[in-house]
Amino acid sequence: MSSIKPILDALRDALLASAPSRVVTRKLEGFAERNALELEVGIFTLISKGEPRIEQGSNILHCLLVGQVLLHEEADGEEIEEAELLMVDDVRRFIDGVQGCQVRMTSWDQSQQIETPYGWIAANLEIGPFNFDIGVDESTLNDFITLASDYDLAPHVSVAEHIKWLGTPPNYTSSKPELQDQQRL
Repeated sequence: MSSIKPILDALRDALLASAPSRVVTRKLEGFAERNALELEVGIFTLISKGEPRIEQGSNILHCLLVGQVLLHEEADGEEIEEAELLMVDDVRRFIDGVQGCQVRMTSWDQSQQIETPYGWIAANLEIGPFNFDIGVDESTLNDFITLASDYDLAPHVSVAEHIKWLGTPPNYTSSKPELQDQQRL
């Protein structure tokens, strides 16, 4: 399983808890493939859009949240628009309730009343920053609990002296670094 799937599944579950009257899925389907009863209550589908800007330490995941709804055959554009705006309200409540990572809606779009009796929204979401859990066993990092650094300033000593400093314990009998630092991690 990818490192991102659990994040998407957790967001799906949080959306379902936030909007329990809606159907929430991770599989996008067209209106024709959807169950009419599910469309009548409204369906949300969360889709990964990737990570368009990869910057060290950013880990911002971009998602598209698609909402689909079906009203009665005589529904006019204003009714469709209102149903879509209620879905946008659901998305805002979902975002306000998410815990564990930050979720932002950067933009959203809607059908603009042209597909009656169908309505839809598409909300662009940014999730993160967060650290991906890649399954590192921290007990294997015991050798890296303390970082010790020796700094040799000009005029520099020989490489042979540097090698002595790298020993365990370090050998500073014939030379010593000008600066030393020790950080406990």
